[in-house]
Amino acid sequence: MYRRVSQRADRERVAQIVPPRPRFVESTSTKSSCRSRHGSQAIMTLVTRLWLCCFVTSHLAVSQDHDASCLVRSVVWAQRGLSWESPPKEAGLNIRTTKATLFAFASDGSFARIGCRLIKQPDGTIAMSLGNGFNLFRGTWSLIRQELRLRFSLVDARLLPVGKTLPGPEQTESGLATGVCRGKLTVQGVEYRELKGMLKDDQDRLLALRKP
Repeated sequence: MYRRVSQRADRERVAQIVPPRPRFVESTSTKSSCRSRHGSQAIMTLVTRLWLCCFVTSHLAVSQDHDASCLVRSVVWAQRGLSWESPPKEAGLNIRTTKATLFAFASDGSFARIGCRLIKQPDGTIAMSLGNGFNLFRGTWSLIRQELRLRFSLVDARLLPVGKTLPGPEQTESGLATGVCRGKLTVQGVEYRELKGMLKDDQDRLLALRKP
């Protein structure tokens, strides 16, 4: 009996020294505050993602428009690495010639691809020959996410194979237009560069070939 009383007295003394741990009860206002805070964070995350999406989309659109303007501004494109040849000495001609494939694009979505022979004069200017070997493809172009897409058909040729008629069947090709503002263009794996030094009259003739 004495021992039980002593233990009870000990517990009472400990309770007086160490107060009971208060019980935490989450109030309704605290719950609402937490929910509001989490909801605001979710909205901010969504807004940030939407802004980034709009920014990337607009940036791509501006970049694509810029590439398209460079594609049109560079009037004549010729395949890279033209092999210039000199005529026989007995011809007495101080020129060099080469076979070339040329592209010319217009802002209205039309373009021309010309197979011809180029003639480089001693002063470096370049003329276009419309003799044997000349062929003309005409069609439309579009630029979608820096991919150049071409649709065209053969509409004129100096030498037409037997049995072939004009216009020829429609063809499609594609290429990359990521470097056009730096003077580079790739079509079907072939790299083209901006052709400089072409005579103004030949440039005008080339541009006129883009449309019937």
